[in-house]
Amino acid sequence: MIFLIFSILSSTGIFLIFKLINLKKLPIFNTILINYFVAAILGFTLNRSSQTIAGFFHSNAIWFSLIIGFLFIVMFFVIGWSSQKAGIAVTSVAAKMSVVMPISFSILYFGEILTGAKFIGIVLAIAAVFFTIYKKPEKNNAKNSFLPVILFFGMGLVDISVKYAQEKFVTPETNSFFTAFLFLVSAIFAVIFTLFNKDSVKDYRNGWVWIFGILLGLVNFGTIYFLIATLNSNIFPGAVVFGVNNTGIVLLSFLLGLLFFKEKLLKINMVGIVLSIVAIFMLTFFNG
Repeated sequence: MIFLIFSILSSTGIFLIFKLINLKKLPIFNTILINYFVAAILGFTLNRSSQTIAGFFHSNAIWFSLIIGFLFIVMFFVIGWSSQKAGIAVTSVAAKMSVVMPISFSILYFGEILTGAKFIGIVLAIAAVFFTIYKKPEKNNAKNSFLPVILFFGMGLVDISVKYAQEKFVTPETNSFFTAFLFLVSAIFAVIFTLFNKDSVKDYRNGWVWIFGILLGLVNFGTIYFLIATLNSNIFPGAVVFGVNNTGIVLLSFLLGLLFFKEKLLKINMVGIVLSIVAIFMLTFFNG
């Protein structure tokens, strides 16, 4: 249970850091690149297994690290484009509602059996995510509506890949190494992008870019590490883990945004908060 709590706190930490980065008007891409290297270094430092990079290249887990690492950086750009072209509200809904994909995958592919109460809890969790993050749609270009669709499937594929890798390849001992390697892949792709955008190099002279990049790397590592640790603990079925994790992130992020950033609250958001609390309670405490 403690790993699940840390996973929620880590992901919520990303929300807070991005808010502060935006307030300070710092270049997001530069902090993202630094964050990937920090997360990779942290993972390799914490690694206590006998796993080596040479051995990892000969394992099946390498392919999932490459896929997830590549998707991390691609989804970063898709989120940026979708926010600009389709609107922030639509983008947020697409990103968060992608949780239905790993939940469905866990139930259908791995045959996870859920009690009636937990199934209802998952349905409530999905509804809670939508209601909590709902905002009035912004004016957007209809021809760019494909971007939120790409984001929905891309984010869902990331979670599915993490779940599959955890079931098939990643043990508690190799968790740090696996997590570190996929962030290293993201860092490499980010560096490649930087080579084609040399104007961004000057932004690294800002000390705040490094401070927030390091902080982001620490919590970003925790999002994957603690999620995999929770799945490995087998305390809950994978579908329940993704349901509680995503709902908890949305609920806590929204409450912090409301308290510290004075974000506006709609009536439908209040419904989402109530549903979030009910869903988390049913998923974590009901066994029948």
